Amino acid sequence: MLLNQEITPDNHPFLSGGGEMGQLMRSKDWSQSAVGVPGTWPQSLRTTLSIILNSKFPMFLFWGKELVCFYNDAYRPSLGEKGKHPQSLGMKGREVWPEIWTDIYPLIKQVLSGGEASWAEDQLLPIYRNGSLEDVYWTFSYSPVTDETGAVAGVFVTCSETTEKVNNYKKLEESRNQLQFAIESAELGTWDYNPISNKFTSNNRLKDWFGLPHLAEIDLGYAINIIAAKDRQRVTEAIQYALSYSSGGYYDIEYTVINPYTKTEIIVDVKGKALFNAEKIAYRFNGIMQDVTNEVMARRKIKESEERFRHTVEQAPLGITILRGPEYVVEMANPMYLKIVNRNEKDFVGKPLFDTWPEVREAIEEILNGVFKNGVPYHGIEFPVYVKHGNEEVLTYFNFVYQPLLENNETIVGIIVVAFDITAAVKARHTLAESERGFRNMVMQSPIPMTILRGKDYVIETANNTMFKNVWRKKEEDVIGKSILKVFPELMDQKYPELLNEVYTTGKMHSETESIAYVKGDDGMRKFYLDFEYAPLLDPDQTIAGIIITVNNVTEKVEARLKAEQSEQRLNLVIDASELGTWEWNISSDEMKYSDRFINIFGFTNQGDITHDQFLKRIHPDDLSIRNDAFKKAYQTGTLNYESRIVWSNGTQRWMQVKGKVFKNNHGEPIFLIGTARDTTDEKYQQHELEDRERKFRLLADSMPQMVWTGNAYGDLNYFNQSVYNYSGLTKIEVAADGWWQIVHPDDREENIKAWQHAIDTGNDFIFEHRFRRADGQYRWQLSRAIPQKDILDNIRMWVGTSTDIQEIKELDEQKDLFIGMASHELKTPITTVKGYVQLLQEMYTGDKDEFLKHSLDKMHRQIVTLTDLISDLLDLSKIKSGQLQYNKEDVDLIALTKEIINNTRDVNPVHIIEFQFENNVKVHADKHRLAQVLINFLTNAIKYSPDSKIIKVSITTKNNEASVSVEDEGIGIIKSDQEKIFQRFYRVEGKNEKTFPGFGIGLFISSEIIKKHGGKIGVHSEEAVGSTFYFSIPLLNP
Repeated sequence: MLLNQEITPDNHPFLSGGGEMGQLMRSKDWSQSAVGVPGTWPQSLRTTLSIILNSKFPMFLFWGKELVCFYNDAYRPSLGEKGKHPQSLGMKGREVWPEIWTDIYPLIKQVLSGGEASWAEDQLLPIYRNGSLEDVYWTFSYSPVTDETGAVAGVFVTCSETTEKVNNYKKLEESRNQLQFAIESAELGTWDYNPISNKFTSNNRLKDWFGLPHLAEIDLGYAINIIAAKDRQRVTEAIQYALSYSSGGYYDIEYTVINPYTKTEIIVDVKGKALFNAEKIAYRFNGIMQDVTNEVMARRKIKESEERFRHTVEQAPLGITILRGPEYVVEMANPMYLKIVNRNEKDFVGKPLFDTWPEVREAIEEILNGVFKNGVPYHGIEFPVYVKHGNEEVLTYFNFVYQPLLENNETIVGIIVVAFDITAAVKARHTLAESERGFRNMVMQSPIPMTILRGKDYVIETANNTMFKNVWRKKEEDVIGKSILKVFPELMDQKYPELLNEVYTTGKMHSETESIAYVKGDDGMRKFYLDFEYAPLLDPDQTIAGIIITVNNVTEKVEARLKAEQSEQRLNLVIDASELGTWEWNISSDEMKYSDRFINIFGFTNQGDITHDQFLKRIHPDDLSIRNDAFKKAYQTGTLNYESRIVWSNGTQRWMQVKGKVFKNNHGEPIFLIGTARDTTDEKYQQHELEDRERKFRLLADSMPQMVWTGNAYGDLNYFNQSVYNYSGLTKIEVAADGWWQIVHPDDREENIKAWQHAIDTGNDFIFEHRFRRADGQYRWQLSRAIPQKDILDNIRMWVGTSTDIQEIKELDEQKDLFIGMASHELKTPITTVKGYVQLLQEMYTGDKDEFLKHSLDKMHRQIVTLTDLISDLLDLSKIKSGQLQYNKEDVDLIALTKEIINNTRDVNPVHIIEFQFENNVKVHADKHRLAQVLINFLTNAIKYSPDSKIIKVSITTKNNEASVSVEDEGIGIIKSDQEKIFQRFYRVEGKNEKTFPGFGIGLFISSEIIKKHGGKIGVHSEEAVGSTFYFSIPLLNP
């Protein structure tokens, strides 16, 4: 046999038949395939292919090491169109199925390896077919095919595509879910009745309607008893009829259910179907139930509406008729239409239109035909028609609408005609135009803001001056012809666009009162309270063409009312907070109304009615005359005000203050009083105690040699003790008339006023040295100090101050300053000489071995330096006092200067660590030597007062055109009261550290004076036992 001979059923009978795939196998050139030509194929392959080709069941074969693919006609449809067929025949499996190879190859390998056959049902294996990758489901089996040696040579695949079955199952499941969803969404009740057991089951929704328990089964009779009595018999008969075979099992009824617990009535629509067995006996009866209460009520309303519609049509001022069929038979015509056509109902209704009204056929027949055929309404505007009136045909103008009449299936069955005679309107057009102009003039001249908007974009057509001026506050050219929502975009975030749309869409007028509106005019945004009305504007064809807006600005009225309400709320709050009792007294009827607090003030505990006389009996007998006189005066002035004692039933005496207002009739006679009462007992006691204290204070103050004075919280002095008058020689009247400033030296007054005002503004103690004029005309120095007296809320209630004569102290200070100046000058020369000799001795004995001598010279030198610095400070102090301290200012690199001072300090005090943080390029215009003096003072103090800490932090920052220098230590710190005095001359902190850290108290004073002369500020932040930060700031160079 030739291996490459033509393949025919005769020479290859195992390839005979097989339909399309048999033909393809026979016609394919197998010489280039992995299995070779059919003549070489083993018998096992031939036998398997013969089975596959002639089977009507989908089969597939993987053969050989390359898993060459074979399949039959039954398998062929699974490959689709424009996919793997026919090229898949004879191809390697990996090439045919790349998209699912990772899924099926493990199964093939298992079979080839001698494993058991595999089976899969409804397996998803996406394949490429029909031009795309599709999700395909399969039920298949992989079985081994052995060759002549008994080895597995191929994998036989029997399969069927189950995609349609799986999809149908999914659709079924989806349908089931949709049904359940539909039942839930439609809020349906479901029921099932077993006619044999007479048991009734349902879902919980239906049981809730019936007020039935959520049990598995319920007796039918129990459920029927819940049906309204008027429907119960009808329902029972309908059920019995549906259960009869002759009914076909259909059940459709509507009835009312009354819940036995809530008494809620609902109307339900019930539909069901009975199922019958072979003996025509119903064995199951089920269906659905729907709450149609709203629908039934709506249906009833519709019926009523239809009746009203017909009644309305009969009375409508428009002509209305309904024409049926292509002959346009008049089904109905209202009286107005009969009047228009000049016909009577008997001769017109029920007959073709043109039989009874032939004169209009030529004018309107073609129009009617077009509407009936195309279903497009026709609107006739000022349509001319000759109508016969008697023997005369009169030209008449109509506005009309031909509206196609549709059945439920959208079939045109007739035409509805709405028409009205506008002959008079056409003839009166000029009158109408004049009327419109009059309307516009009315709008423009109306004192109420009005505007007209046109179209669905609400374009402003016109508006009156009141609207422009009072509400919009815009120019006419910026508004007219533009959409109101673009002119006033702030309305988009308010309710008004929605209201405009509602009126424009429905044609229903809308009005509101006191509606809040925010409108942005040329003067900014304003809030309005408006009464407004939106009314639709109709075109002649009754379509909505726009909206007319009428506005009444009630902002002032509403705001006044709101203020009144707020005032009333605040008044009630004040009354409650101040524990006021309120009362009202009708003089003519002697009836009283009073609050609970008013009763409590009078000592009544019961809440019953208390008469006017009962209240009067509680007033102290000695105070009744005060009360009566106050009422007599109130009848004349209209205002009641008195204070009296009250005696409670247990004998307790209390004080009260009564205030009120008298209301009179038209004759000026008092008829009504309203007022308040307040318990002032505690105030009375406090007042007596305060007066007693005041007397004691004045007695004590007048006995003191110092001048004592007091002031209110605002700094106004309101008391001076007798020493003030004795010293000044002024009387109380003179001080009250001309003020106490008259005794202050003129040169001191301005600074005195500033210092006093600063104390008042800040609440800090007032401390000031100034000169007072004595009675003999001599001015003497006084040290005045005032301390604020505060309440529990830290509010200043008053100031208490004293002025002490320090004239002698001042004179001693001057003598001391003179001595310091002279001593400093006298000491400077001998100290300089001693310092020179010591330095000479140090040089002479530099190499000497006498350590005691060298140590003594070094110690002597340090003490001389300290003494020299002290003398320099004393000289500076003297110069500051006399105003002779010189400053040689120049441009100074503050960073470089500070580094130099820090390095020098480190050399002298190597045990301390000085950290330095700074910004680049900080320059100032200053006296370099004096700034160095301040820095040295800060650093030496930080080291001196930090015996237990070795860290000193120095920083330079710039802000607001100033350079700030701070030196921070972790030393002993300074208490708050001493921080305010630390920069005073000779001031030293007293206490346990005074001997531990000795000094004269002049270094910080000199530093403060130097910084002030540079236009800067100096200060300290400190906390005792935590540390201190001294700082100063001076202006930057050319900021």
